[in-house]
Amino acid sequence: MATIWLTGASSFTAFHLAHELNRRGHRLILSCSRPRWEYIGIQSERLKRLPESVTLMDDTPFGSERMMQWIESTALDAFCHHGSWTKGLQTAVFDLSGAIAWNTHNVSEVFKILASTGCSQVLYTNSYFVQKHTQPSAYALSKHLTEDVLKFYAHLHDLQFSSIVLSNPVGIWDNTRLLEVFFKCWATMQQPTLFVKDWIRDHIWVDDLSHRWAKWIELRIAGQGSQTFKPSGQVDSLEKWIQRFQRAVQQQKGWVCSYHAVHDPPLHLQSMPSVLINTEPSVIDQFSETEVWIPYIDHLEWRLQQGLL
Repeated sequence: MATIWLTGASSFTAFHLAHELNRRGHRLILSCSRPRWEYIGIQSERLKRLPESVTLMDDTPFGSERMMQWIESTALDAFCHHGSWTKGLQTAVFDLSGAIAWNTHNVSEVFKILASTGCSQVLYTNSYFVQKHTQPSAYALSKHLTEDVLKFYAHLHDLQFSSIVLSNPVGIWDNTRLLEVFFKCWATMQQPTLFVKDWIRDHIWVDDLSHRWAKWIELRIAGQGSQTFKPSGQVDSLEKWIQRFQRAVQQQKGWVCSYHAVHDPPLHLQSMPSVLINTEPSVIDQFSETEVWIPYIDHLEWRLQQGLL
């Protein structure tokens, strides 16, 4: 059993990773940056449903005195820095310098304490959107520069640094994103709009991701595994992915599920790279689409009924 600290506890992927690591018998300390009562909607629901055995540290942003005091008194095997500044990430007012400062606050002191208490592994969560854009987004740049800062201080304090690069995770308890928006539109007999371009994307079911992610963390703690892990899922055009979802909803719900395709996306979308994929395929060669879509669609229907979409 390893003792693992995971930041970003309120996030979709951290929620699933926490459940998988808990299932494997590890001791978990999860932190989130704000007081618990400030989290609403789907974030609040995720926090309520974390495994009972985990220690949840709310109001504990990275580099805070509260975090450093806990780390100093805890023998950690790995520190997973998953949380990051995301406010306004899809807007032109994203605070680039503020995001980097938030993500790396007191990093040298945090890593110094980790090293002094015997923790050797720092694992960072990055995004495949960090790949080169025609016009780089401020959020992608903040993730890239945050990794550079963390890596520098990890090496300064003789810590092993590694990173996982996430593509597009899909599954229950996600934030309201493209599939959730389309489902709500179809449930209310509306026709959503899909901006269509030659975009190839990599969608990974979160159960598959969390299983492989947890295994990679275990390997890193054991001094094995790759320093950069890029798990891949289903690679397809964005429109074909939506059509998969469309067929599944039609078959399961019997709804009319149409969408309006716009082949001339807005300027801010045209700068996105044509191909964004990860490199390490799943060990699952085949799967039943029915088996993954049915519980996901059932979950979306429940969320709609609860006012969580």
